[in-house]
Amino acid sequence: TSIDENNSNIVYGSPTKAKVLQMAREAVLAGCDGIICSPQELEMLKACPELAELKRMTPGIRPAFSQVNDQKRIMTPAEAIKAGAHYLVIGRPITQPEGMTPEEAAMKVLEEIATALDDEIKNRETEIMKVFEESKAIITGSHIVYTSGKHGEAYVNKDAVYPHTAKVSKLCKFIAEDFEDYEIDAVVGPVVGGVALAQWTAHHLSQLQGKEIVALCADKVDENGESNF
Repeated sequence: TSIDENNSNIVYGSPTKAKVLQMAREAVLAGCDGIICSPQELEMLKACPELAELKRMTPGIRPAFSQVNDQKRIMTPAEAIKAGAHYLVIGRPITQPEGMTPEEAAMKVLEEIATALDDEIKNRETEIMKVFEESKAIITGSHIVYTSGKHGEAYVNKDAVYPHTAKVSKLCKFIAEDFEDYEIDAVVGPVVGGVALAQWTAHHLSQLQGKEIVALCADKVDENGESNF
């Protein structure tokens, strides 16, 4: 994080991103569980399926209220989280803050992180509603009797989304991201409506975790009381 583009070319003989990508791939081959990287490379590393299992720990974090110091390639805590950091390394902005105590500085950092997470949730909710609206899946202003027997005036018709594969993929990617850090070998969906969801969710989890995760479908219980897969 203290090396700029010019120094990278002099020391490593290549641009920063090319060298970081090379070393990250070598880390995977060596069996490493994670890497320490500049926040400037987070989005690039996150986008590479072969690096999906690596945890990304990021120094060079400078909150909005702090000095840059000797760091060249930095991000705020909020920016780093949005770019794909799993862990943040924050030193002097907390241990040597200006005009406040370390405890106060730590609380400000937590506030920045909380804001970033809230924004991420809101953006996701907006994207989900956009998918439903574009697919005309939201039914309102009608008297609807739900499967439970309860009555209501609104309903989300999931079947209206299924013909649009790109939209189903987007929704399932959100599901996969929620379970990225879990040990998962298979995604099971009920017949018929859950088959497409299971397949797309397994597809995105496979990319995120860098391994094959299979998709299975479960049928209704037969007369012997057993489920069919």
